[in-house]
Amino acid sequence: MMTLSAWLKRATAGLMLLLVGPVLGATAQPAPSVDQLMTAGRQAGVDPALMEQVVQRAERAGYTPDQTAQLLRPAVGLAQEQLPAAGVLQKALEGLAKQVPPPRIQPVLQRMHASTQQAGTLIGTWTQRPAVQAMMGQGDVAAADPAARDQLIRSAAQAQMQDVPADVVQQLLDALPTQTKRRPVPPGEVAATMQVLPELMGNGASAQTTIELLTNVVNAGYGPSSVRQLPTAVQAARQQNQRPMEVLMRNAARAVAQGTPAADVLGRLFGGGVPGGPPGEVGGPPSNVPGQGKPPNTPPGKGPPGQGDGPPGQGGDPPGQGGDPPGQGGNSGG
Repeated sequence: MMTLSAWLKRATAGLMLLLVGPVLGATAQPAPSVDQLMTAGRQAGVDPALMEQVVQRAERAGYTPDQTAQLLRPAVGLAQEQLPAAGVLQKALEGLAKQVPPPRIQPVLQRMHASTQQAGTLIGTWTQRPAVQAMMGQGDVAAADPAARDQLIRSAAQAQMQDVPADVVQQLLDALPTQTKRRPVPPGEVAATMQVLPELMGNGASAQTTIELLTNVVNAGYGPSSVRQLPTAVQAARQQNQRPMEVLMRNAARAVAQGTPAADVLGRLFGGGVPGGPPGEVGGPPSNVPGQGKPPNTPPGKGPPGQGDGPPGQGGDPPGQGGDPPGQGGNSGG
């Protein structure tokens, strides 16, 4: 007769086989080929020309078919989940252009895949909240404006890719409908706040002060262009007057809350001053402040490097983003 102990061991082994068997069967199946991924990608809405470009460049770079397939797989997976996917392919092209070997580029694409999935869940839940829909003046953003929804997801994903903790992104999103009174707030302005989060916090400011400044500028209606100039402006003030970043940003937040126009706040920061400080403070606002077309008294085409004729940090989106976070897709340029 089988003892109870022996019976339990056999039952446990059988249960493990039932649990592990399907996984082993799934992993034993061959990975999708390049052609299969191309077909699946087209069916999911991925740009066929972009996929073909990745395949051709990978082949020229000496990638094996399996290595090439691994470049396509994260993007196709995102598209099948109805998440923005083009940025993953653009990042793959960027890596191929720089001759990055497969073992280095594939983990980056996988991280973008994971960040975009997490951002998709975050934005999907956030945009369903009645307070958020009231703030943006529309119902379900995903249904009403899919492009705006994708921009929000790309911006949230890129903030996380640049080491902004997911809970900080969540805190910013939670603060916007409760700390702002202006209505409606366009989705593009919300996306811009997430795009500048990494640089502002990277300059040494706390999450609390950064979120306060960003919610204030959104409430004041500064617009995406002015929001994107904030990191460059704050850094310019820091370099000229050596004030702690936290002090500069806290004063800027206070000045914005008091109704100071964007041109005045940005002008004082670019001039090395502290927004809201006395008129004689170091680096008062120049006569022709950034945010009004071009740097002070600068003829066309003669602005600081990388700025063109626009104000520092403007030119549409942050470098390498093109409306999206760096390496993200859709309207990106990262």
